[in-house]
Amino acid sequence: MPAGLFAQCMSDQAEAPSEDGIDVGLVETRSKTATLLGEEVDEVEVTVSIKSTPNGETENSTETYNVVKADGDYFWTLKDDAIASYQAGECPKS
Repeated sequence: MPAGLFAQCMSDQAEAPSEDGIDVGLVETRSKTATLLGEEVDEVEVTVSIKSTPNGETENSTETYNVVKADGDYFWTLKDDAIASYQAGECPKS
């Protein structure tokens, strides 16, 4: 994926921080194995809770992300639909 497209998509999706802030909490982590680029890798599934109060109304959500460790650092992985969007030269739907 072109780095410029990724940066533009992330910039377009970014929202201004809420005056009331955002609370993020760890719900669960789970170790598993995944196949990336044809290679079996250790992956950690991270589930977080997100609480925000835009416009004075509380919104709660739970999101799950996957990370892999490479060269001593952890990297987020993209979901298949996001990869397909980037390969088509488009921003993924949030």
